[in-house]
Parts: sequence; C-alpha cells; structure tokens
Amino acid sequence: MDIRCHRCGEPWEIDTFHDVASERGTSFDSEVRRFRTKGCVATGWVGQCENSYPNGDAILALGDLLGDDVDGLAALLEDFGL
Repeated sequence: MDIRCHRCGEPWEIDTFHDVASERGTSFDSEVRRFRTKGCVATGWVGQCENSYPNGDAILALGDLLGDDVDGLAALLEDFGL
C-alpha cells in the first residue's frame, strides 16, 4: 500500500520506510513521522517536492487523526482516492 506526500502527492510504498530506516540506522516509525512532516525530502529523494498537491491538507488531517497507524492511513487514502 502507498501513502502520498502531503506536499506534492507522490505515492510512496510503505515498505520504503523500512529501507530508509535501515540505511539511516533509525526506526520505521521515526522515518514515517519524518515523511509526514517533511514530505518526499525526508526519504532522500532529490526530485521536486513543492506545496502544490490540492489534497495535502486532507492527508495531514488524516495523519493527525490516525497517529502512528500508517497502514490505516494508507487504507483511508486509498478509500478516499487521495
């Protein structure tokens, strides 16, 4: 399942955050939290990540409601077509 960047809308496979955490010597949860606050930049991706995604506020709100439940967030984003 994917979660989307709240800044640009880029979809990211949840398992990516396990890889990023392993590379950085951090935890999966800390990398997901970093992504939820900083967007794509938190993954080390150097592409364009701008505040231009129209559903970004909805993604942030759902993330705040669900806390650390990244699977629930991914499911809701899919259900709502975000």
